[in-house]
Order: sequence, then C-alpha cells, then structure tokens
Amino acid sequence: RKNDCQLCFPKDNRPSSGRLLGCTSSNKTMCDACAHIVVIEGVHAAGKTTLATHLQHALLNEYNFIPAPTHNNSQDAEQELCAHFHRHHSALRLAASNKGVLLDGSIFARIANLRLEIQSGLHADHDALFLGDLADRMLALLSPPHAVIHLDVSVAECLRRSAALESRPPSPLELDASSKALRSLSA
Repeated sequence: RKNDCQLCFPKDNRPSSGRLLGCTSSNKTMCDACAHIVVIEGVHAAGKTTLATHLQHALLNEYNFIPAPTHNNSQDAEQELCAHFHRHHSALRLAASNKGVLLDGSIFARIANLRLEIQSGLHADHDALFLGDLADRMLALLSPPHAVIHLDVSVAECLRRSAALESRPPSPLELDASSKALRSLSA
C-alpha cells in the first residue's frame, strides 16, 4: 500500500456501515445527490469537454463541470484510481447541495478499464490483486450517477482530433476500452 488517503483506505478497511458516500440515508438505493450527477463518457478526443461546456451554458450554470483528472506518465494505476475516487466523492458532496454536476469520465469506467488492463496482463499479479481489491472497496462506497452520456467517434477521427489538440495519441487499448467498459458496467 503506497497511499495513506483515509477515503481510499479507511482505518477499519470496511465500507462505512454500507452507507454510500454522499448519501444522507443508509436505506436509499440511489441517494438524492446522485440524481444531480451526469457523467459524459467517451474515447480520447470524442468531445466530452466540449459537450460538457455547452451543456453547462445551456443549463444556465446550474451544473458544475468537473474535468477528468490529469494523468501523467509517472502516475501509477493506484494514484489514478484514487484521483477518480476523490473526484466522484467531491461530485457527490457538491450534488448533495442541490447543485448539478457534469463529470468528464467516471471512476466506474476507469475501474472497467483497469479490469481490462488486468485481463490483458498489463499489471503484475500482486498489483492486479491489490488494485482489484481497491476497486471493489471503492465501488462499495460510491453510488452510480443518475445519467451517462456516451460519445463515440471512429479511431481515425480520434487520431485526427488528437493530432489537432497536439496531445499524445491514445493507445489501441484506450481506444477500445471505453466501449468495453460501458458494456461491462451494464452487464
């Protein structure tokens, strides 16, 4: 364990009484806050940020936009997962104050992508076990968003947009992982 975050690694290592983070009642299947969270998913350069910005303005700023956590090459899978977890937790807190939230990507898709990476052998066995356990504990604590919008573009268009943005092109695994992630979540 490399991370001392108390949200990701509570001292008693158990979900808080089965209560979802952000919920005001332990007997709700979906907390009131979740009704104010909309996730925009899609492959790299699909237009998620552009759509979120347009939606935010169209909804008269009743929704806050929370961009995807920045990822750098020195960041490992655990740090990236924790960044997504904290972002979703912040979104739940913000939504609990009756302010809507537009999330660029979600921890749920990141966990699905992580599981795809584990199945593909991209993580050592001991790391895969640890990351899988961490993902399971995070999922036990968080409730899903109210709605998910999925944007999809062709690989050629994704690469064209990436070049136009002068950002790193996505790996073939990233290009395919988004649609597989959403399918695995709905299964």
